[in-house]
Amino acid sequence: AHSGRAIVDGFIAGYEATAALYDGLELRYPVHPHAGLAGVGAVVGLAVGRGLDPLPAARIAGTLPVVPVWAACFDGATARHAFAGSAAAGAVRAQQLADAGFTGSPQAIGDLFDGIVADARWAPPAEGESDSDPYILRASVKLHSACLTCHAAIDAALALGPIATGEIGDIAIATSADVAEKVGRQAAPNDLSARFSLPYAVATALRNGRADAAAFAYEETVGALAAKATISVDDGLPTAGHAMPARVTVTMLDGTRRSSEVVFPRGHHTRPATEDDLQIKFLSLTGGDAALWQRVLDLDKAGPGASRRLLCRDWGGTVGRHDRRR
Repeated sequence: AHSGRAIVDGFIAGYEATAALYDGLELRYPVHPHAGLAGVGAVVGLAVGRGLDPLPAARIAGTLPVVPVWAACFDGATARHAFAGSAAAGAVRAQQLADAGFTGSPQAIGDLFDGIVADARWAPPAEGESDSDPYILRASVKLHSACLTCHAAIDAALALGPIATGEIGDIAIATSADVAEKVGRQAAPNDLSARFSLPYAVATALRNGRADAAAFAYEETVGALAAKATISVDDGLPTAGHAMPARVTVTMLDGTRRSSEVVFPRGHHTRPATEDDLQIKFLSLTGGDAALWQRVLDLDKAGPGASRRLLCRDWGGTVGRHDRRR
């Protein structure tokens, strides 16, 4: 029965721990960033929210990591949706093991990530930053239903305005080597793979004028438009600050061209999402549950039992199918 303030404190601590770990380690492709180190950060958040020392459970989480790869994303294997959930479940299990007296290795996570699946890149803070600058204020909020590596290209495509897609001759997408390596591929014919294909993401934005969840229902016509796209690496595009830039150039059948370049997508901390953006996204993903949105906004003010109040629509009666006394 923890307060809302404790939950918020735990969330922030978990985010900061995860971000610091990934900021200091460069994953080797094809390792995917979801799950592995996130499980360590998640258990830090869980422990802080409970008022416990996070170190014992964090060491256990580091001893039992989940390390997924990008292949599931490209194939469209829906087990990929459990990447983050596996990290969360592992964090809960790690805390339970710590509570039961189990111990973890202080060296295991370092042996795995520093040299096997990642390379250390620990460095002093950039100019204008300090160790006290919270990572959460330098975060990105995803406003498109696709891999974050595609977002700058989606914004560039949307910036071109309405286009008669039937009159498009070809689509040229210039980006960084990192983005091209991960998503510079045609999609398999399914919704999930489409979200991890730079050509399909751009074609979706051009065809539908949006890139929300519904827009990424796989369509053969969009796949055919994506087939007109070519990917190139432009080393002149800026990549500092974790930028994943893109320049999209559309050439029409009559020879006319439109081009747009985006370095940081909308939702990046340099182009922050508005509160309206966040509310629209939240409501679209929760069936328009405005009451839940308000409970999230007021979470830090909630007293004991806040997590159950946050998740349950009918707190006055039952919790799902179970009696609240259980």
